[in-house]
Amino acid sequence: MSTAELFLQRRGLRQFIKFCIVGASSTAISASIFAWLIYGAHLDRVLHAWLASWPDVQAFVDHFQLSIQVAALIAFVFAVTNGFIWNNRWTFRMSDQTGVKARYAKFVLTNVVGLCLNQVILFVVNRLLTSGRTAAEKGWEPLVAFAAATGVVMFWNFAASKYWTFAS
Repeated sequence: MSTAELFLQRRGLRQFIKFCIVGASSTAISASIFAWLIYGAHLDRVLHAWLASWPDVQAFVDHFQLSIQVAALIAFVFAVTNGFIWNNRWTFRMSDQTGVKARYAKFVLTNVVGLCLNQVILFVVNRLLTSGRTAAEKGWEPLVAFAAATGVVMFWNFAASKYWTFAS
């Protein structure tokens, strides 16, 4: 048996690989829903029309482009739900239906913490990489910061899922 085959026989590694596959599908779902809400459904126009009875709120939402945050929140809910369903059934093989609501709540909480960690790491790494540089000198730093934050948070989400959300 090859080293790779022996390595893949480790339960934790298989779970991590499955977790990453589920995460990739959740990311694709999130990005697709976000893009559709912004570019296809024109959520900014929809919110503007819905808020016509409250002109001050309408102006606030328009000024701060809160339709982007609303779209991101909606996309996040769908992505987290996808992640929970597949990690519950496939990655961690939780077949019992008892405790599904509690596991879902834990999974959402884990992902909200991951989202907060991602934002902090993204901000800090980007600031470190761009410190003392003009806007014209900046290049790939935000993408590097994004990759670093995503990498760290992926391990956080996996560990929290394995040892808390889906713990046997």
